[in-house]
Amino acid sequence: MNRYRVAEHKVVRVGERDFLFLAAEKAVFEMDPLTRDLLARWSEAGARTLREAAAWLAEDLPEAERAEFLEGLLRRRAIAPADGPPAAQGPASVAASACAGREIPLKTLIFHMTDACNLRCAYCYQAEAD
Repeated sequence: MNRYRVAEHKVVRVGERDFLFLAAEKAVFEMDPLTRDLLARWSEAGARTLREAAAWLAEDLPEAERAEFLEGLLRRRAIAPADGPPAAQGPASVAASACAGREIPLKTLIFHMTDACNLRCAYCYQAEAD
């Protein structure tokens, strides 16, 4: 049976709201408490099958909604096959492993939206005055 793990991530709390930053995807999602708690439990437990994860959701979701919930995590790549290729050991991965288990306050968040900038956006570059 296929086993899954939680993808490399960082949880960021802003006020009363939790956000999930997925390192490999360079994506940020707001999390509800159910998602936050499931990912925390899964991270601690290690690789699990989707059936095992669905059992964790039994108290919170009807059976019909559990598969849809887990499919959403798969589509967003918050969980990944445990036997898949390991994450690249770039600077972010090395820094993350060095900081494992320590609480580090987030001071800077950079959104890298595209590598295909054509320098034509009106909000980035003003046209010459007529």
